[in-house]
Amino acid sequence: MDLSLTSSQLKIQTLSRDFAQNRVAPMAREMDEKGEMPLSLVGEMATSGLLGGPLPVEFGGGGWDAISLAVCYEELGRADSSVRGFMTVHTSLVAQCILQWGTAQQKTEYLPRMARGETIGCYCLT
Repeated sequence: MDLSLTSSQLKIQTLSRDFAQNRVAPMAREMDEKGEMPLSLVGEMATSGLLGGPLPVEFGGGGWDAISLAVCYEELGRADSSVRGFMTVHTSLVAQCILQWGTAQQKTEYLPRMARGETIGCYCLT
């Protein structure tokens, strides 16, 4: 069994690592101290392809597989766990749930906007 990353997964790892090191890490301490993440960072995550990564191309995504998404989470988490947490909720708990169980109308309405960072995926835990 070969557990090596594919060339596509390696590209996503490099993209995610570069974004985490160059954009997230320099502001991580300030975000923690203020208790907030600037919306501009969400926009940058969208522009770089991270927010839509696991979504199908038809919805503005990159069509990533599960390993690619996990690698992205790992790289973001190395720089700032809160940013990784945001990414996890946005892409997995919300976008992938809409993709799996949403109506056709919900998918076409929300998923492209989520991939572009125009809509932020959230949930409530009680």
